[in-house]
Amino acid sequence: MRRRKGSLTPCVTSNIMNMRMGVLSTTAVQNQFSIAQLERMQLSKKKEFEQTFSTSICSMDLEDVEERYLLSGIGDGGLFIHDLYAVNGSSRLTIKTICKIPTGSTHAHKYGIQKVQWYPFDTGMFTSSSLDEKLKVWDTNTLKPAGTFTIQGGITCHHMSPVAVKHCLIAACSRSPVIKMFDLKKGSAVHELRGHREPAIVCCWSPVNEFFLATGGCDGKLLLWDVRCTKTCLLAFDRKGTNMKPTHKDLSRAHEGYVNGISFMKSGLEVMSLGTDNQLRVWSMVTGLQKSVCFNRIPTERSQHTEMAIANNSRPEFIFVPSQGKIFMLNTRTGALVKTLLGHFNSVNCCVFREKDQELYSGGRDRTILVWSAIPELDEETANSDEKCTTTTTVSAMQDAWSDDEGT
Repeated sequence: MRRRKGSLTPCVTSNIMNMRMGVLSTTAVQNQFSIAQLERMQLSKKKEFEQTFSTSICSMDLEDVEERYLLSGIGDGGLFIHDLYAVNGSSRLTIKTICKIPTGSTHAHKYGIQKVQWYPFDTGMFTSSSLDEKLKVWDTNTLKPAGTFTIQGGITCHHMSPVAVKHCLIAACSRSPVIKMFDLKKGSAVHELRGHREPAIVCCWSPVNEFFLATGGCDGKLLLWDVRCTKTCLLAFDRKGTNMKPTHKDLSRAHEGYVNGISFMKSGLEVMSLGTDNQLRVWSMVTGLQKSVCFNRIPTERSQHTEMAIANNSRPEFIFVPSQGKIFMLNTRTGALVKTLLGHFNSVNCCVFREKDQELYSGGRDRTILVWSAIPELDEETANSDEKCTTTTTVSAMQDAWSDDEGT
């Protein structure tokens, strides 16, 4: 008998039986089920985003409060907010734009967006940075800037800590080796981090420790900072397998080319870096050494930061890495290529993962945000078949009940 599309695989069914017999724990079965779903990630046939973009999508961020609102910034300075719950259509669902800051409007950025981010604890505020030298803090309700910071030379990336309770700092990279630290409460720059010899490209806060910040630059360096002590970096990761001492940190290089992507594991114990040397590396936050995980070469020539996404709802975790017109789905423990996602007609710039619905959203130079789903979607023929089956069963049950009544 042919198995219906979307039904459980024999492996998953076997795991459920083992759980009932006490051979496997519930957590282990849930984990294996998540892995089985993620390995079936494919382009959604049911969902699409409203086509409102005039140029490439440069950056995206999904808020953590509800995982409902997707913020995106495009190459001509425009900003968009999509409500993932606001969908139209029956056979194919279209995710609508609920508000936007149009290109050329009074408060919009003059040049391309480099980074967008929701305020981690409240969707009433978000931030954006651009090559127009402005880092703007926006009021979501009014769509007007509540504050603006300026860095000469243009901003390439910025980031706020997702767990900070003792500070309100925004780290920002520019076309300079110096990383600027802005305080939201004071409305001004408060610190500078000096450790790179060439312009810094990307920065990322630890998801666990609110004082740990990782930065990467054109010098191939990947540095870890404790922002309570800004005189020198805490660690300088080195690809040659040495943990550089403070006096030798200038010699360390994590990549042969630029470091243009940084992502932390959810535990905060490991950090991943992407470089223009086509290498993806995993580093231990405890030892400062590179982990023995070997990934295939990942072609990347972007001198701007690349936004990767990690699916943290499985063990091992999977990372999604944009590479030209593709997205590589990789096992973070073995380095194995799980899947190559194809769908964009031009280079992919960014992607975010939504754990609630097991979905990935990717944006690229083809002016499109695509939806990738790990949960099997029933095609129209199967759905209609299921509906007929349900209707027939219901009618049959009603007839049986009516016959029983007649016989009494």
